[in-house]
Amino acid sequence: MKNMHWFPLHRGICYGAILFCSGLLGGQALLAADAKATKVPIETPEEDPLFTNWVDLTLGGLIPHGNMAQFRQNNPTLGPVFGGISDMHIQESAGKAIVTLDARAIFANSDYNVKLDITLPDVGYIRGGFTEFCTYSNGNGGYLPPNSALPNSMLADGLFFPGQAFALYRGSLWVEMGLRVPHFPEITLRYEHAFRNGQEDSTIWGGAQTGAPAPPGVNTGVSNVRKIVPAYRNISETRDIFTFNAKHTFGKPESFGNTEVNLGMRYEFDRNNNSLNFQNLPGAQPTGTSANNYYITQTDSLSLALYDGHISTVTRFGDKLWLTMGFSYSAASSDIGGNRIAGPANGVAYSPMYNGLWYAGKSGAYLDLDGGSNFGQGVATLNLMWKPIESLQITPSVRVECANTRSTSSYYTQYGQGGGNGSQSGVQLTPTLVDSHVFLTAISQCLQIRYTGVENWVFYAQGDWSEEYQSRGDSTPGNSFSTPNSVLNFSANNSSLSQKYMFGANWYPLPNLNMAVQYYLQLQDFSQDIHSDDPVQSNQRLVGQSWNTSDVNFRVTWQPLPSVSLVSRYDFQRTTINSQWAADPGLLTDSPQGALFTAPDGQSAVITNNMFTETLTWTPTDRLYLQGSLSYVLNKIASPAAQQTPGNGISSADVPGSSAILNFNNNYWTASAGVGFAIDPKTEIRGDFTFYSANNYVNNEQYGVPYGSSASEYTFSASLSRQITKNVRLSVKYYFDTYVDQLSGGNSNYTAQMISSSLQVRF
Repeated sequence: MKNMHWFPLHRGICYGAILFCSGLLGGQALLAADAKATKVPIETPEEDPLFTNWVDLTLGGLIPHGNMAQFRQNNPTLGPVFGGISDMHIQESAGKAIVTLDARAIFANSDYNVKLDITLPDVGYIRGGFTEFCTYSNGNGGYLPPNSALPNSMLADGLFFPGQAFALYRGSLWVEMGLRVPHFPEITLRYEHAFRNGQEDSTIWGGAQTGAPAPPGVNTGVSNVRKIVPAYRNISETRDIFTFNAKHTFGKPESFGNTEVNLGMRYEFDRNNNSLNFQNLPGAQPTGTSANNYYITQTDSLSLALYDGHISTVTRFGDKLWLTMGFSYSAASSDIGGNRIAGPANGVAYSPMYNGLWYAGKSGAYLDLDGGSNFGQGVATLNLMWKPIESLQITPSVRVECANTRSTSSYYTQYGQGGGNGSQSGVQLTPTLVDSHVFLTAISQCLQIRYTGVENWVFYAQGDWSEEYQSRGDSTPGNSFSTPNSVLNFSANNSSLSQKYMFGANWYPLPNLNMAVQYYLQLQDFSQDIHSDDPVQSNQRLVGQSWNTSDVNFRVTWQPLPSVSLVSRYDFQRTTINSQWAADPGLLTDSPQGALFTAPDGQSAVITNNMFTETLTWTPTDRLYLQGSLSYVLNKIASPAAQQTPGNGISSADVPGSSAILNFNNNYWTASAGVGFAIDPKTEIRGDFTFYSANNYVNNEQYGVPYGSSASEYTFSASLSRQITKNVRLSVKYYFDTYVDQLSGGNSNYTAQMISSSLQVRF
């Protein structure tokens, strides 16, 4: 392949002028030689040319084995063969204008990025670009391993429903123009069209019938339906965004009281047409005329128009006092629509019965959802930066937000039963109308202090306070749009208070050693005053909750030798959560009619998190370097609910599988290592290794679906790079990845190898 060099006319004129001047200088030297003795010329070393443009070409292949959907989720590579332009940069001058093109195009992976920039100094610029990339997901649902406690329910290798491999494409097309004339307001206009199209997996799984009775001694019963059947979403979304921004400084930059004003406006229009698709109870036989094995398709459409305007100012009263103010107002209106239909397959039209089987009313099906909402929000901010002395900086700030949302929706539900002989008599589509509103007021304050008056020390402190008040209500007006026995009149007044206090210090005792310590305490309190005159609904409601979080972390950066650098960090965090719940009278037979029963306040969870990270960089010689890092995380959420088992009331949650609700553990190791060696000035080799391991799986399948990651992943790569000429470099890379997952019963395991090469040409 030949490299085509662009040789514009103006560059030829420049080269001709250089040759002409060289000839004149050469003639003058010859004339001088006649009058003077011949001098020995001084040789100067040849300098390497400066290349400002380049093109990187790549080509690779994939050798897969196992679950490729999981591999692509961890490594967004489609394969089996991919290639294209991994990076390209071209910059040229056209008169006074500078034209820059940056691009990337990996064809098999749908990885594209193109940006064109034309800049005219002291005038402005115009830019445009296109970006597209793809994310992949594994559509497998849950997995139930074999369990002797559930006879006649498990397959020989466990119960598992494999899903599909899904791909979701994301991208945007945009253009931007900016005016940058000295002593004139800076003006920027931008338009962007963004999109998401494709499919992705969902954790809203359908149910699978295990056929197991409740364990002995369990009075409340244990559901024999486990939510493990895969689900997926069809995604079709677009966003059109128009923005305008302007900035201008009034007064000279060095003058007292100069003010910078920023003005912006934004309009956004969104269109979403998505659907959720899943199957419920596959293989279940009908009971009479009722279909127990059915598919659910929930379509959701949204049209949203969002308007936003904001203005901010920065006034500089010298170097020691700055004042910043800002205000923004946003307004939005939306329309929603959709259906939730049960049928013998995904995407079928609504019908109460198919082939003599009853599908109406399954899993909360509804028809003709319609409605929308209107939203308004105002936000004001005020910040002050004050330096009373050179070593002390104080920054107070305040933020006030007010928001109002009103929404309405209507839909048709199925009411009544069909005839016992499979007829549709008695079936009614009953409309339901719901109104809701939310009013929000939030006030936040912050105070930051930074002090550098002690040699080699930096001290800082910060306090944050936030108060939020919310009033909301939901109701179904008592008219023909109300489904019988489902009238709702619910209202709540919520308030929350958040406080955060942070202290920290950085110490620089030696040029090659520095340390940092930080501590913060965060307190959050939430309360809710509920009123509901709906005596038939049976729900638990959170009426109060408090969070108490303490966090301390240390960091040490040390360079014991010029060739060795160490960075160590330790974090500890602990959060306690206390909660108070209220229940509707439908849950308690001894509760007064229409009154909520409020349980005593109690601890609902304790979250602890320990994390240690160590990083090492060592360069023993000019040609050799080594890098390594190690991180260990211990994370646990403990709840009193884990002590309650359906069978015997209270037992130890530490016994595997002894509780329907388990304490959550998220403990894992990550490690990485890399080494590079320069064989000669033109040849370099490099190797990299990564490791991940988690062991948090607990099999409590007798009571529910097991969760908790227990997986390990190893990756290894080796590369060789060779400088062919001053402007051409060739490299080859080998990559190996293996993944083992216990949570999926090995159904997500994979091993993959990848070989790629790249060629860089600079000019």
